[in-house]
Amino acid sequence: MAKVSPILRSFNAGEFSSLMDGRSDLDRYPASMRKLFNYIAGPQGPAIGRPGTFMVTPVYDEEKRSAIVPFVFSELQAFLLEFADEKMRVILASGPQLSGGVPYEIDTPYSDADVAGLRVVQSGDVVYLLHESYRTRKLSRYGATDWRLTEHAMIDGPFLPTNTTSTRLSPSGTGNVGMTASVSGLAAQQVTIEYTPAAPVAISGYYLQSTGSNSDPDYSAKDSAPADWQVDGWDGTVWTTLDQKSDHVLYDNKRTPFFPLSVPVAYVKYRVVVFAVQRNGPVQPAFTAFFAAAGASITLTASSAVGINRDQGFLPTDVGRLIRYKSMSDGSWASLVILSRVSATQVTARPQQSPLADANGTGEWRLGYWSDTTGWPNCGTLFEDRLWLGGSKEYPDVVVGSTTGAYENLAQTSEAGVVSDDNAVVFQLNSRKISRIAWMQSDERGLLIGTGSGEWAVTSGERDGVITARSIKARNSTARGSAGVEPVKVDRQIVYVQRSQRTVREFTYVYEADGYKSPSMSLFASHVGVPRFVEMDYAAEPHSIVWFRMGNGRVAGLTYNRDENVVGWHQHDFSGGFVESLAVIPSASGDHDALWLVVRREIGGVTRRFIERMTRFWDFDMTVDDIHLVDCAARYDGPPTSSVYVPHLKGAQVYGLADGAVVGAVVDDAGMFNFDVEASTVLVGLPYDAVGVTNRLEAGAADGTAQGKIKRIHKAVVRVWRSIGGLVGRSETELEPLLSRQLGDENAVPLRDEDHIVEWPNGYDRDAVIAFKRPGHSPLPLNIIAVMPQMVTQDGG
Repeated sequence: MAKVSPILRSFNAGEFSSLMDGRSDLDRYPASMRKLFNYIAGPQGPAIGRPGTFMVTPVYDEEKRSAIVPFVFSELQAFLLEFADEKMRVILASGPQLSGGVPYEIDTPYSDADVAGLRVVQSGDVVYLLHESYRTRKLSRYGATDWRLTEHAMIDGPFLPTNTTSTRLSPSGTGNVGMTASVSGLAAQQVTIEYTPAAPVAISGYYLQSTGSNSDPDYSAKDSAPADWQVDGWDGTVWTTLDQKSDHVLYDNKRTPFFPLSVPVAYVKYRVVVFAVQRNGPVQPAFTAFFAAAGASITLTASSAVGINRDQGFLPTDVGRLIRYKSMSDGSWASLVILSRVSATQVTARPQQSPLADANGTGEWRLGYWSDTTGWPNCGTLFEDRLWLGGSKEYPDVVVGSTTGAYENLAQTSEAGVVSDDNAVVFQLNSRKISRIAWMQSDERGLLIGTGSGEWAVTSGERDGVITARSIKARNSTARGSAGVEPVKVDRQIVYVQRSQRTVREFTYVYEADGYKSPSMSLFASHVGVPRFVEMDYAAEPHSIVWFRMGNGRVAGLTYNRDENVVGWHQHDFSGGFVESLAVIPSASGDHDALWLVVRREIGGVTRRFIERMTRFWDFDMTVDDIHLVDCAARYDGPPTSSVYVPHLKGAQVYGLADGAVVGAVVDDAGMFNFDVEASTVLVGLPYDAVGVTNRLEAGAADGTAQGKIKRIHKAVVRVWRSIGGLVGRSETELEPLLSRQLGDENAVPLRDEDHIVEWPNGYDRDAVIAFKRPGHSPLPLNIIAVMPQMVTQDGG
């Protein structure tokens, strides 16, 4: 019979599944747990009880689902956006943002059934909202109560490959509202050309076209093209300058590029004043000015439905879709947006920027990738100053990156069809099978993409270069497959959910292999993913935890610190509530990252939905007044009282602290929580148990392993950290008081950092596990640093 006194010095390996019960050979086994419930695996080793939550506000409509997404402008400006049924609200730590004394809200197109599928990409005060069933939108903050939701313009792209069928598109016009006659005169003279529309009109832009000939053989036609000019608008009283150009030299096919203007005013007259041409001399400045109307539309008629939507022709769901049209007279391309569908072969459309150069018809046209017909991007990210999008239903493996620095410009070429480095990037992942893009992230080496069949690294085709429209390389790095769950970035690792939603992996660059690998973070705790991982976010402070919303309404946490080799799972239940959404943002105090939840609860027989905020984890500078170990809580600070109004908990059994004394009762029908003592600080909320159970001890055998042998623990020394109450024992049901604090004790006791000797219940068993528990009816901290059992093992048993 071997007598030993081992030490369990760490619990940060977290929960191990029962499949690991035989792996006592692993270095991490002594720190592993059979159960870690409402505790976290502290990165330094201890088991720390999770804090409770505050009820911040009921959701917008408690009968319908809401989703929360973080808006983090800076560490000091962080709050939530609540998306409800066709509404959005701004949620602060104190509750909804108010305007005129009522919660501020704006209209959105998203139904309550779809809000959970929203993905966001944030750039400063702008948030791009992505959903596979809705056109991408841009949410812009102009002030605390001035948020504006607009459609993501998607200017000039992205487009499918150019039509290869015999189908031609014939326009009813060009979209121009005015054209001046050619103007001639000496090059050294200022030349003015004017256009007076039949009625005042606002223009969306203009271009100039130079002459096709020149009478002096020493000069080319381009020599007579304008170099310096300005464009003015006349309102009937004064001329207003709308645009100016100098030293302009780009005249592809005798025509300048189109210059878009933002002119909301409908001017009576327009003019172009030319100050100089390309080359001084006896050249004849001859050119024409074209103006495009803001909102001008034309009709496009297709000669056949072949080549359009798999030969179905135009569909009603093509409204809003783009078409790129090539004019045959000068080879220039123009982008149009479909305004309405007339028939399978006819639509009305409006030029996005440049009007058409002619109305002669063309066989060279391209339909847009994205529409209500083909679906919209479901994920995206920012990388190298481009907005990257992808994952639509019809074209699931197509990746699009905006032009550099202009997130709404998706032009793949110039109007002349020339590809430049900073043009939009459009490519298809070259995989053996088509798999939908599930997520996009980035690191310093490239754009990282997860699809249903594998994970990709997209880089420049040039060593140490940046991705451009002319230099890009996509490599399939791993073949695990990704789920459509937005991943998180932790240091240099991407933590993502595998396709089946049961396994969590990291996507990380390995220097020795000069490539990326995807090791499993769920290998030792495969049971955690059985309900499926459906949402995740990362809290860096204070314990580096990746939080997961599970399919069963619970939450799982992964304490993750790769540099210290800490990977520990723990599971959480928020007092029986069903978690429907989660998000993490920095706290207003700046001392931690707060986990926020949308929780559906049954309280007093009524279904309620609340937005709740988890409070700060227990820390060195906290006192008894900071204890918060109940959920959906409310706090009272004021004159001494023996009752607190908590209407959202009407009919619920609640517990809490009144000036440090444990109190509990059922909230009455009037919403009052009544207790026996008077207190000036009262915290009241729903109770939850916190339980930890170690794995089988591997210690004390004289002839090999202690596993499977009869053992008896007769006492244990339990080292606690800043704790007050709790229980310890041989199982969850056989527990002894560790500290004496109980319900009804009126006087608060000091927090304790010390060792406690616990006499074990009699009995032998083969497991020899140690359990500890903080019961819900005693909302006082119990944080376990180490356990030192005294035990014997029968080697012959």
